[in-house]
Amino acid sequence: MILTLPIPPIWRAAGAMLWLLTSAQEVNVIAKGYKRCQHIRIEHNGDVQVWSPDGCCLQATLCAGSIVLPRFAWLRFRAENGQRFAELVRGKCPENKAWRRLQVIWRHLGAER
Repeated sequence: MILTLPIPPIWRAAGAMLWLLTSAQEVNVIAKGYKRCQHIRIEHNGDVQVWSPDGCCLQATLCAGSIVLPRFAWLRFRAENGQRFAELVRGKCPENKAWRRLQVIWRHLGAER
């Protein structure tokens, strides 16, 4: 879209380059996050346990801005030490009782946040 703007080509190229650099930085942050988090457990009250690849467990809580849909969820949570995580997860709703439980948990917790 930037390349189709009615501005001089040099400004379009600069805008496109800025957008690419910003996107690359965001992808880098996401990649670092995946290295910090191996698996997640969500309790019924919104408490979250995050395991790192080295086996350490961090306590965390779900944050506002999380979205849980029938097949996908974008979960945002914050650890006790201040680290923030955001994870895109996918579930098979009809076959998976745990995914259904997550949807119910978020309906109750999401209304509070």
